[in-house]
Amino acid sequence: MCAKGSGVHAVLAKRGQHPGLVAIFSAVEPCPTYQPWHHKEMGKTYLRPDDGKCLHYYVLLYR
Repeated sequence: MCAKGSGVHAVLAKRGQHPGLVAIFSAVEPCPTYQPWHHKEMGKTYLRPDDGKCLHYYVLLYR
């Protein structure tokens, strides 16, 4: 079980299993990105693949 899953079980045990918002988690995770790049010899601008970090939000609801 991942850390998010164990956190959800702990919150549900404390608050009870009624419908509604359980938790909102945020995580910085690796993700593919693109960088603008200008090739001076060719005179063209394009996007180059790159590695980056993205902030993700997980909104967990119980119904």
